[in-house]
Amino acid sequence: MPGRNGLELATRLEELGNIPFIVLTNSDDKKIIEQASFLGAMGYLIKPVVVSQLIPEIETVLSRAYGLQSLRKSEQSLQNALKNDKAVSLAVGILMDQHRLSAKAASEMLRKSARDQNLKLIALASNIVDSRETLNMGK
Repeated sequence: MPGRNGLELATRLEELGNIPFIVLTNSDDKKIIEQASFLGAMGYLIKPVVVSQLIPEIETVLSRAYGLQSLRKSEQSLQNALKNDKAVSLAVGILMDQHRLSAKAASEMLRKSARDQNLKLIALASNIVDSRETLNMGK
C-alpha cells in the first residue's frame, strides 16, 4: 500500500465494525502487532508470506469470525429476551396495582388480553408500560 500505513487501514476497518482481517507486515515489532490486534486484527503474518502459511491463517480467521458472529447474534437474542421479560414483568406489576390482583392473576389477565386482542404478549406488555409512562409524564 504505497504511501499508506497498514494500521490506518486497520483503524478504518475497526470503525466499520466486524470486518475480519489479517495483518501482513514486514515488522515483528510487538507494539505494531499489539496495536493491530487492538484494532481488531484476527491474525498476522510477517512478510515474505508463504502460501502454505497464509491458507491455514485465513481458515483460522474465518472460523473465529464465524464464531464471533454467532456469539454476537446470541448476545443480541439474550438482550432482547431480557428486555421483553422486563416489559412483561412491568406490565404485570402495573396490572397488579391497577386492579389489585395477585401476580398470578395479573399475569393471566395479561395473557388473556393478548390472546383476545390477537397481539403478541410483548406487544401488549410494551403498550401497557408505554401508556403508564405517558400518564406519569403528565403528572
